[in-house]
Amino acid sequence: LVGGDTEVVLSSLGALETEIVAMGTAARERRASVPGGGSALAVQPIVLPGVDGVVEPTDVAVIQDAEAAVEPDAAAAEPLALVDVTAFLMELEEAARRERLDALEAELELSGMLAPQRPGHAERLLAAGFETLADAVASLAATSARAIAATHVGDDERARTEVTALGTGYQHLLSPIVRATDAGLDTTTSALIDQVRGTAPLRLQDAVVLAGQIDAVGATVTDRATIPALQRGAATTTSLWAGPARDIASLIVGLLVLVPLFLLNLAFGGGNRHWQAVGVALFLLWVPALFEGVLGLAGVLARYAGIDALAPLAAYSILGSTAAQTVWAALTLLAVIFAIVGLSAISRQFGLLGGRCRGGTPTASRSISRALSTASTAKTVDWDDEG
Repeated sequence: LVGGDTEVVLSSLGALETEIVAMGTAARERRASVPGGGSALAVQPIVLPGVDGVVEPTDVAVIQDAEAAVEPDAAAAEPLALVDVTAFLMELEEAARRERLDALEAELELSGMLAPQRPGHAERLLAAGFETLADAVASLAATSARAIAATHVGDDERARTEVTALGTGYQHLLSPIVRATDAGLDTTTSALIDQVRGTAPLRLQDAVVLAGQIDAVGATVTDRATIPALQRGAATTTSLWAGPARDIASLIVGLLVLVPLFLLNLAFGGGNRHWQAVGVALFLLWVPALFEGVLGLAGVLARYAGIDALAPLAAYSILGSTAAQTVWAALTLLAVIFAIVGLSAISRQFGLLGGRCRGGTPTASRSISRALSTASTAKTVDWDDEG
């Protein structure tokens, strides 16, 4: 009864009732089997079902009293006992429920919720299966974690389903509390959920920022904490950047990267292998921007052309994929090596690293200065000459 386990209580009471009926039945059978009435009951033991050993009766009147208690309409007495037990258990359950509601209302009071709103919201939380505010916050955190996991593997549909469930849970469980204490925070959180839910395809960093927002809001509800500045900045940036703005910007940057590569090849792409090495280095450095441009194009097509097969590509973004970050690190290392080789050779060609230009001419810096000051006497530099 203390633990509120009604099934155990009912089982125990049923077993007790069965024992009593068995005792009366055994007494009647024993009395009928003894010639001369019930006088022999005082000297012979009674064997009871379900009881170890025997019971030694000391007085026939005791057995007759027990028999009289069982015999009158036992079939009618049983339902009456069950009805009484059920009513008693319902009273216990209602008392326990009232206690849990009082505890929830006390938590809501500490969170800053107004008195008229507390009973209704406490009922709502208890009906949803939550006995504390921490349980409600943990449920939303688990939903946001599932959204992150789905986004990480490129399951855009499941991620969007989890974000939708997160939005519904927030509006049902936490929004009334947050709105009562900080309407601006509630508006920001709701807008962020709507923004992430409408983002196609969903990126890992979007789901992470949303999970961070839910965690921060939960801390304000349970511990009266403040939202960290970093989280506020991330939420604001995500509201502005996630979605079409990011995809279009990535696509434009990816296209613009091709322009300097073309110009570099046009200006120094002759026979000078040193400048070619520098060009390769720049290309490797800009490969991530090109790749993000491709992902931006995929996002635009998935959103506006309905090509859902392109949505999972967002999981390979350098900003959210560990594998892509590993490739980026390797490409950057190669770019540095090519740049060192090419630029060091060009520096030696102009006499800046232990050598001089061909024919004993002054160093490149003095040649360039003289070329800028006196155009008529400037010496033409042969960029294709490998020296």
